[in-house]
Amino acid sequence: MTSFHDRSSSSEDIARELTRDITSRATGMRLPSHRALVTRFGASASPVSRARALFAQRGLVVSRPGAGRGREDVLVVGRLTGRPVHRDAGSGRSLARLQTALTQRRRLAVRTVVETLGADVLPDHPRGGYHLWLRLPRGTDESEFLSAALARGTALAPGTYFHADQPDVPRVRLSYAAAPTTADLVTGIHRLEGLV
Repeated sequence: MTSFHDRSSSSEDIARELTRDITSRATGMRLPSHRALVTRFGASASPVSRARALFAQRGLVVSRPGAGRGREDVLVVGRLTGRPVHRDAGSGRSLARLQTALTQRRRLAVRTVVETLGADVLPDHPRGGYHLWLRLPRGTDESEFLSAALARGTALAPGTYFHADQPDVPRVRLSYAAAPTTADLVTGIHRLEGLV
């Protein structure tokens, strides 16, 4: 493995190196702790948090606060694989079930965000997709917010990863499709209370 000691690493550098780690590990294996990754990459906590949050959003790892000896474990989960879609009635029913499940999750996520964090955080209610954009108050440091959320067990994607220019206000992306269960989705949103 490449040594990143004696230099500061960006979240992109860390993400590239961790991609190699994740693809070489079996499902269920633990990644090194947040502290160990900070030491390994010679980076501050924020780039490491952003890199880990990105993998959680992609469904490559799942964070389980308090599951191990340390504050949290990050486990490698089964990676996504493509499946052929046929025009038979079975796959039409599967797609309908998926669409219904995503619609229910989206409605639950929107309702929970508004009830927990306030309507200002979610000015636009989406009609589709896999995630919500949460608008943070002006002046909020996105990196600090993401680190605080991750410390509570909720991984969010930085808005700056998805904007060519600096957005007018800081935003983060919450994936309602990536949560293992709807209960996990609600719990993850509730953990953000008081951070906004």
